[in-house]
Formats: sequence, structure tokens, C-alpha cells
Amino acid sequence: MTNRKLVAVLFTDIVGFSKNMSLNEERTMQLLDEHDSILTALIIRFNGHVLKHIGDAIFAEFPLVSDAVNCGREIQATLLRYNSDKKHSDQILIRIGIHMGEVIERDHDLFGDGVNIAARLEPLAIPGGICLSEDVYRAIKSSIKELPQPGGLVKLKNIPESIKIFHYVPEGMTIKQVRSDRTNSSKLTVILSLVALITLFLVFMFWPESKQDISVQQIDATVMPNTIAVLAFRNISGDPQQEYFTEGISEEILNLLAHIPSLSVTSRTS
Repeated sequence: MTNRKLVAVLFTDIVGFSKNMSLNEERTMQLLDEHDSILTALIIRFNGHVLKHIGDAIFAEFPLVSDAVNCGREIQATLLRYNSDKKHSDQILIRIGIHMGEVIERDHDLFGDGVNIAARLEPLAIPGGICLSEDVYRAIKSSIKELPQPGGLVKLKNIPESIKIFHYVPEGMTIKQVRSDRTNSSKLTVILSLVALITLFLVFMFWPESKQDISVQQIDATVMPNTIAVLAFRNISGDPQQEYFTEGISEEILNLLAHIPSLSVTSRTS
């Protein structure tokens, strides 16, 4: 049976889940169970309904927009308290996206732009924060005391019109700091690409030409193959959330070096 209705849609996603799985699968799955338990209980408490778990993400609906926003804020506040006495590897950090719109309900699932927009908003949220659509902001601005901060106009994938977004940011941060961090992130991405390209250029420039023409069959089994390793870069920013930048440098260089047939590249996790 197909039915149309107006609801608030909430999406969540754990920050760095894939990376943590590659480092410690057992502990990461334990944290996922704790995450699911905390979020499910709070969603029910705020009159919401969990539609599905998608890996480390949760998709939920709320009949009232204010309940969805209050739930999202309580989730982040609860996780902040949870993380306060945990080491970095044992913390649970998530992003939340919330949108209000008309959806199609069929077979206990929701479809339509109302769902798609919420899913697109979630990656725009600050780790530990919430990203809201303008529709949500308009619905709550007269009923919620602490309003979110404006985040500007964005174009979302497969959504025809640009929309205004708003942010609840982690405690102690402002949207100005968030924008600054994103600008720095973009600059660092460019720098990483340049570092990787320079590395690849140097390898090709200084790789002995004679060695490039030697077939595998001609190499003596007693001779070690040409091997290179990219050591891990250290995060000296003092901010644990910037850790993925250091990994990005290593991975970008490794991916480029791996395309050289005559070069054996040591795995990052070796």
C-alpha cells in the first residue's frame, strides 16, 4: 500500500567508521552496538521511529519537526557526555541531517525528495553537529529557544533547486570557525594532490631507464624487487579530528605509486 505524508526525516552516520573497521573490527562493531542502543532509545523517547539501519547509519522519521530537532540535539549532547572520559579510539562521533518534507510511504519504507534531501544534508553536518534544511528552520524558529546558525546556500546532488542550510555545531564552536576549517581542508586537499604528483614525477624522473625494460622472467630470484614504503604521517595539529588528513597523504601517494608496474609498494598497514 502506498501513502503520502508530511514528516521530519533524520539521518545519522558515524564519522570515520570505515577507517576504524580497518584498524580494529571487533572494537568498532562493539561501538556500533553501543551507538545503535543509545540512538534507538532516544529516537523512541522523542516519538520517532527507526525505519532502518544502513551499516553505521540510522534512518528515522518523526511526526513533529521539533521532536526531530530536539532528538538530534539530545543525541549529540548524550554522545558528548559519553565521549568525555573515553580515549579517542573509543569515542562515538556522528553527523546528523534533518529535513521536513512530503514523502511516499510503501512497505514500511519512505521514498521521495524529503528522504533524499535529509540524506544529502547529513554529510554537510560538522562531526558532532546537525545540519538542517531551511524548511526545518522555518518550522522550529518560533518554538525552539536556541536556534541553529545559518550555513548559506548549497546545491545538493540530484536536487534541482539550491537550498539554505543551518547548523547546530559542537559546543564551543561557531559557524565562522566551521567555514574556516572547511577552507583549510580544501587548501590541504590541493596540497596533498600536489605532494602526490611531485612524488610520482620524481619516481619516473629518477627511475633507471634500463630497469624499466627488464621483464619479470629476467630478474634473479635472489635479488630483492624494487620496493618502496610510505610511512605514516603524524598529526601535529593537536586536533584528533584532523587525523584523516595525515592518512589521506599516505593513501594518495600509495595509490599513485601502485600504478608503476616495476615497483613493489608496501601496504600501509604492514
